[in-house]
Amino acid sequence: MNQRLLIVFFTVAVFAAGFGARLWTESVQPVPPPPVVLGVGDSKAGPTPARRGPPRADFVTLVKQVSAGSEVFRKGVAGLDSDFDADFTALLRPKQLEVWTENQRRFNGRGGPGGRGPEGRGGDNRPADTKGGDAHVADKSSEPRPLSEGEIEGLRRQPLNDVARMLSVNNRLDNYVTNYSLDEKQKAMTKTLLLVRRDKFIALTEGLSPMSIQLSALARELDRLALTVEGPGAADSKPAPKSEPAK
Repeated sequence: MNQRLLIVFFTVAVFAAGFGARLWTESVQPVPPPPVVLGVGDSKAGPTPARRGPPRADFVTLVKQVSAGSEVFRKGVAGLDSDFDADFTALLRPKQLEVWTENQRRFNGRGGPGGRGPEGRGGDNRPADTKGGDAHVADKSSEPRPLSEGEIEGLRRQPLNDVARMLSVNNRLDNYVTNYSLDEKQKAMTKTLLLVRRDKFIALTEGLSPMSIQLSALARELDRLALTVEGPGAADSKPAPKSEPAK
């Protein structure tokens, strides 16, 4: 699969993801009753319209069904990033490596686990490596709390950011050149590393469904998502359906 076809594939996935997110939003936001018109007919408000979209529990079921493929995607992206970091930092001179280290410190310190610094991790605009390369939206505790709407939206968008970051080689290269003042030799070698990472990413995604990619970050927080949908203690109330097999 060449890059143009892959971009078309992910464009379709983005539209599908947006539609799914719309259904989720409609299913979690209450619909207000119609306004009362005083002085005309009965002053009582009419019945509240039914919510549109699938039940919230069905959304959790969908996340469970693609969880196996989602895990393959998350671990694959984390591994590609780890390999790239090791190879890229090996190219840097001592002063440049100091900038890299400082960027890492500022990024992780400013946002905490899963926070975002001004340039992203290492200038690559990606979350910090926590929990196997994924960004935590919030610290886990012995008793997890439900996801907020903002956290759900952030987790929904994260995989699409990963896709854009992996495929946008020239944009990523410009970031690295600017952030670390790379010379021509370093620039050429960095571009090679980015191309290798892109090609490996394409190979990773070829066997996965678009939905398993789109919901990968939410699948990581499935226990908290279940609490959001069904209330405390509901995450274990039903047996999980058979997960989507990793391809």
